[in-house]
Amino acid sequence: MNIQYIKHILIAVVAITILASCGGDPNIESAKLNLANNDFDGVIASAETALEENPENALAYYYIGLAHLGKSETKPLGEQSEDLVNARENLNKAHEMFTAQGVESEEATMSKDLLVARWQNFYMDAVDPIDFEGTNEPDQLQLSIDNLHNAIAVAPDTVMNYDALSEVYFLSEDVDNAIDYMKKAIDMAEEPDLVRYQRIAYFYTVNEDEDGALEVLQDARSRFPAEAYFAQEVANIYLRRGETDTAIDVLLELVEIDPENPEYRLVIGSQVYRAYLDMNKEVNEMYDEIFDINTKYREEARKSRPDTRKLQEFDTRTEELAEKIMATNDAQFEIADQAEEHLLISYELDPENPNTTYILGAVNENRGLALLDQRNLTDDVNKASELETRAMEHITASLPYFEQTAQLEDTEENWLKLFQIYTRLGMSEKAEEAMGKAGL
Repeated sequence: MNIQYIKHILIAVVAITILASCGGDPNIESAKLNLANNDFDGVIASAETALEENPENALAYYYIGLAHLGKSETKPLGEQSEDLVNARENLNKAHEMFTAQGVESEEATMSKDLLVARWQNFYMDAVDPIDFEGTNEPDQLQLSIDNLHNAIAVAPDTVMNYDALSEVYFLSEDVDNAIDYMKKAIDMAEEPDLVRYQRIAYFYTVNEDEDGALEVLQDARSRFPAEAYFAQEVANIYLRRGETDTAIDVLLELVEIDPENPEYRLVIGSQVYRAYLDMNKEVNEMYDEIFDINTKYREEARKSRPDTRKLQEFDTRTEELAEKIMATNDAQFEIADQAEEHLLISYELDPENPNTTYILGAVNENRGLALLDQRNLTDDVNKASELETRAMEHITASLPYFEQTAQLEDTEENWLKLFQIYTRLGMSEKAEEAMGKAGL
């Protein structure tokens, strides 16, 4: 029911009461008359006089609460909170006194119902117009924020107010307030809620506050020790910091909880493998530099009088980069071995998981591709041949995993991957078949 409609009904009841009353408290009768005339300050003055004469007068608190509700409606939406707080405090006080005194009256009932109705209106006016999955106009977001602050003023112990306000602030790109109000929701909730922890961790990540994210994720881990998501996100932070061993230790705690859980092993393997992939950026940048150096070397060497000092500098830098690439690849291969160890355990426990088979294929393929790239760093024919042989062994080892993935998930992407592997291995008939299934 709309609050204005409730108010109109109440004023009509007050008017009838005034006409029918005789011998009542003159201060309360004055408050009723002032309310009927929308003289809210007059209502408060009359009711406060009634309280001076009788501090246990529940009706006085009731009418002070009504007056503050009325005053709030005369102000812009964003300026109503103070009156709403006063209304809540007085109406709640009235309700407590009515209950303690055993009073059963319309005022006793309305002292609670009015606050509930007012909260419902504010909350629904805030939430209903918002598209939480799409875009919203800034003005609408601000209206929702104002409505939710008013909902909190009326019902400060209602956790869903803080959940909604946090999300609306986030949609408004005010991530600091989104974090603050989600913290309040977490603190107020009777039981820890997994989704709230996920959201606030995400907000910290968006805010590029890695320390804040780590703190809340560690708290979540203590409350949800068997939830892989939180351990996974903590590990991600350590991996980004280059603390691979710490990340692995965090993930291994999952295995201690349930050693036979294939999903835990998959999480460990896939997360550790992310460290391998993150290092690819550094490797690619070094290969790009070598390409640029080779281009400059050829340009200098073609000159009628090349600068031998520059050529020597180019050679030296290229050798330095080649050594660094191989050292980085060695570190990557150690990470890949760690990832593969857990992935193979996951595969043994659950051989029908396409995520596991695909990552096992990718681990082997990428080791092979790294070795093929290394082949281009050496002029030693025998060394190049050795690198190519090792590379093809890894790529061949990836094939059964990618084939199983395509059987488990018949998608164009999986068949495209098989087409690439078959082509690299010179399996033309298989490549042509995979090409068709990939929609090429």
